[in-house]
Amino acid sequence: GGMGEVYLAEHRLLKRPCALKRIHDRFLDHPEQVRRFEREVQATAQLRHPNTVEIYDYGRAADGTFYYVMEYLPGLSLEEVVQRHGP
Repeated sequence: GGMGEVYLAEHRLLKRPCALKRIHDRFLDHPEQVRRFEREVQATAQLRHPNTVEIYDYGRAADGTFYYVMEYLPGLSLEEVVQRHGP
């Protein structure tokens, strides 16, 4: 994404796959971008619908990186969908 990177991970306590999104390092010194990232996770956590992901956790790593942990949904990436079906 534009503000962050998403990784496939395993939740330490739940012992299941999850997606971890972290803000790009270049935004860590931009308080408004960090607040925007935080609003994003808070808004997503409020959603309750079968077509949205569940948020498991969010916070800051020891190095100050802001992140959130969400449900992992296996499937095609946006890039793969566009390659197969066009824009």
